[in-house]
Amino acid sequence: MQNIFGIDLETAPADLATIKRVYPYDPDKVAYGNTKDPAKRKGIDEIHEKEWFPKLLEKAALDPCIGTVCAVGIISEGDKIDISTAQDTSETEMIQDAWKVYHGIKQGATVSHIIAGHFLHTFDLPFLIRRSQILGITVPTDIMIGRYFNKTFVDTAKMWSFYEPHQYPSLEFVARVLNVSRPRLHNVEGKNFRKVLKSDPEKAINYLEDDLYETYAIAQRLINNQ
Repeated sequence: MQNIFGIDLETAPADLATIKRVYPYDPDKVAYGNTKDPAKRKGIDEIHEKEWFPKLLEKAALDPCIGTVCAVGIISEGDKIDISTAQDTSETEMIQDAWKVYHGIKQGATVSHIIAGHFLHTFDLPFLIRRSQILGITVPTDIMIGRYFNKTFVDTAKMWSFYEPHQYPSLEFVARVLNVSRPRLHNVEGKNFRKVLKSDPEKAINYLEDDLYETYAIAQRLINNQ
């Protein structure tokens, strides 16, 4: 029997100044096709430049170089939930607290522990590590063993798909199949989480709690057969 911790991040775009600094406008990436006319090319240039930063902003929450952590949720045995958000603490503190959970498990644990997350290997952990490096936060040295993540970290999306790449299903889908899905009556999505967090913190936190409960239930089923 494994003692399971579930983790889930919510991310958001960084400020526009950061995005412009990291990914400055690059006119060399303009595609003119067969257009030769200088006036038409200038028009294409103007459209491309106008659309450059809005397109980056749209995807920034998925890129740790131009995104930020705006909430970290952790669920443990007994469905105990701990959530930190950008409303009550800094990004640095949220990330440091996440690493502290890992340190606590590794130091003196008498039973086997697992930290589970959906897309944990492909999103949450890489995002946490890269943001740590950017912010100057110490990353635990044994997070990765060579090119692989420490076995303490289990990605339930990979487990569900038998580790077949490019076939990882969403958290909501697996939760529905296993009949452990939450009602999700709050109409919040990851892409607008920070906006909702500012306008209606309770609704945003309810959304993250649903993610955590589903993550935990899926991990219990896949890892502990419960």
